[in-house]
Amino acid sequence: NNHFKEMFGVLDTHIVLGVNGINPNTLTNEKMRFLLQKYIFSNFEHLKSIKGYKIEFNPQYFLPTQAGNIDTKEFQQFNEFSEEEKKILISNINRNPLVILSGVSATDAIYDELISFFSKLEIKISPNSRKITRAEFKNIEDIKQPWDLLLLSTSVGCNDPDGLYHTLGEFGAIHLKPFGRKMVYNALEEARQVIDEQKVQDAYKKVNLAILNEVPAIHLGYSSFSMVYNSNKIKFEGKGSNILFLKNYSWK
Repeated sequence: NNHFKEMFGVLDTHIVLGVNGINPNTLTNEKMRFLLQKYIFSNFEHLKSIKGYKIEFNPQYFLPTQAGNIDTKEFQQFNEFSEEEKKILISNINRNPLVILSGVSATDAIYDELISFFSKLEIKISPNSRKITRAEFKNIEDIKQPWDLLLLSTSVGCNDPDGLYHTLGEFGAIHLKPFGRKMVYNALEEARQVIDEQKVQDAYKKVNLAILNEVPAIHLGYSSFSMVYNSNKIKFEGKGSNILFLKNYSWK
């Protein structure tokens, strides 16, 4: 018998497509970035069909329980996509097929599925698209080969909407220049100075709208932390229990 079991934990990483805004290609154009995001969001149900990767597909950076999340009705403006918009986007991209790279992370598992997803949307992908090495990822800003989209994961600050600053803020610890957008920079700087709890939602809603309009990255969803354990030696008592039993011993 297989005594190894898996236990799922909290949502711990964002799965995103970082959009290169400084590479001289189609997505340097703000309108094209916005249309690509709308096209992806309007076909989100196809992404949700990807199974087995422990990913909860969700187009917003902010969780429903976080300040900044916007409701379904207001979000409609970002996933309604017309046939005319599709023609404009496809014709522009297909003149310069997208180069999609995958960083060294959990996202490698869905890279091939994502390429297939784009093919179904009639978006041409450059043969230069690939999974990059860890060394290349560390020097992504200096990589010689031009790229348009970078599939990667970043940490979720479940209780702190300001955690997003590290990746999208101008002076964030892991911010990449290709993802830099002025409106997002300004909104984040303003929001992180708000100390009145009554104003936090509006401040981070402004951040969310800035991200959705300027498109530094296209948010695909979240992945969950999980743990594999030997059920012969370890057991968990009670739903949501923080007590772990190991043989005849336990600790909190």
